[in-house]
Amino acid sequence: MRVQLHPRALALLAHLALAAPLFGDSASEGREARNLHRRFDYDHDKIRGVNLGGWFVIEPFLTPTLFNNTGNPAIVDEWTFCQLQDRETAESALRHHWDTFITADDFVEIAAAGLDHVRIPVGYWMLDVEGTEPYIQGSEEFLDRAIGWAQENGIQVLIDLHGAPGSQNGNDHSGHLGPIDWPHDPVYVDRTVEVIRTLAAKYGSPPYSDTVTMIELLNEPAISVSDEMAKVTKQYYLDAYEAARWPWGREAGNQTDLIIVFHDGFRELMYWDGFLTGDGFEKVWIDDHYYQVFGVRDANVTAEQHIRRVCEEQNNFATSPFPSISGEFSIYVPPCTPAERHSALGNVGTCDKSEPNGETDYATFTQAYFDLQVELFENVGQGRGWFYYTWKSEDWEEWSYKTSRVLGWIPFRPWEHHFHLNTVCAAA
Repeated sequence: MRVQLHPRALALLAHLALAAPLFGDSASEGREARNLHRRFDYDHDKIRGVNLGGWFVIEPFLTPTLFNNTGNPAIVDEWTFCQLQDRETAESALRHHWDTFITADDFVEIAAAGLDHVRIPVGYWMLDVEGTEPYIQGSEEFLDRAIGWAQENGIQVLIDLHGAPGSQNGNDHSGHLGPIDWPHDPVYVDRTVEVIRTLAAKYGSPPYSDTVTMIELLNEPAISVSDEMAKVTKQYYLDAYEAARWPWGREAGNQTDLIIVFHDGFRELMYWDGFLTGDGFEKVWIDDHYYQVFGVRDANVTAEQHIRRVCEEQNNFATSPFPSISGEFSIYVPPCTPAERHSALGNVGTCDKSEPNGETDYATFTQAYFDLQVELFENVGQGRGWFYYTWKSEDWEEWSYKTSRVLGWIPFRPWEHHFHLNTVCAAA
């Protein structure tokens, strides 16, 4: 069992679930309530979306088979996947993955699940490979195909730049596990700006612009590692905003209508007060990734403590100086020791974990944990909604919206909830 609820906590959650009506807002209570093919109203509708993680930026914990099939434990990210095996073999495997991991059927299912957005992570190497960089290109055509599927199903798209040259955070999901070299080389930063410019020019124009409505400048830059990193990231955000809003140059006289999203770097949202505001800035949103997973403080935490932390997060979102989204979150909480978890998330290993088998206490916890998080992201402060991480995963059920929905760990329809911040947090 991953999480054990104290009987009193379980009884309290069950009582609150029965006593409270479902929450929703009249503007966007369900997909049935609006025309799927009208333009999404970002001033009133709430984003309810999923990431398509592990597709164009491969991640070992989402698709371990792709990595295990190489037979090489040194292959831990997309860089080494392309570098440490025969190139023809790597390219064949990647093209098969791009073609089959997410298909047209997934977009039909995403829409049927009541979701209205997808966040699609891409690496800079989709558009730009230089020198000795080993990355294999070719995924752009599959991204274009995905946008077509999204359009057919009334789904809006956020394109998220997940990996920058030199790596902005040193994690495998940046494309290259290792040192954070991005802020130390101006060429890396300039290349990143140009990737944003290219993405915005293409996808911020017809025939894509009715479907691709948002662009994220950079995923999870590790601004806390140094003052230099924070300084470089802020200047990059300014330059990348210009590139995304005016990809053809201001003198051209036309601009994109994209919502431009920047990640908070895991700082409090108020840290960014006064930034990217004022004359010359419009439609700027901030992205906060809310996880209780990856830190030492997240190990050996009780279910009640996980719930209490969501309650405590309300002040952060209430004081956001920007419209806010959570571009990534999940119901996953650590089931194992930090060392085991590092093995599972940093490479292709897995944690030894027991399955909940539909036990009521685990499902009650996950339902409450999901409900409170999405109410936080939709209704607190300038909350505009959320993107679950992620739509599908091979082995980790909680990282799969698709699987968690089938198992009853999250609501079958994303606007129906039994647990509410005002009641649960008052009792926490």
